[in-house]
Amino acid sequence: SDVCSSDLGRNLTKLSKVLHWDFGDATKMLDNLVAWESAVEDWENVTQEKLGDSVKCAIIAERAPAEVRTHL
Repeated sequence: SDVCSSDLGRNLTKLSKVLHWDFGDATKMLDNLVAWESAVEDWENVTQEKLGDSVKCAIIAERAPAEVRTHL
C-alpha cells in the first residue's frame, strides 16, 4: 500500500541518518553521541528492529572525530 511504502521511505531515511551520523569535532562528541543514541532509539521503536551492538560500535568507530578515534 502507499502508506507502507511511505513509512518504509521514512524509516530508511532515519536509518541512513543513523548510519552516516556527523559526530562533529571532539568538543561536540558527547552531545552528538547522546543525540545519535536518541535517533537510534527512535528508529528502533518505529521499526521494531534492533541495531546490533557491533553495528553501533562500527558506526561510532568510523564516524567519530579523528582525535576521538585514536582512543577507541
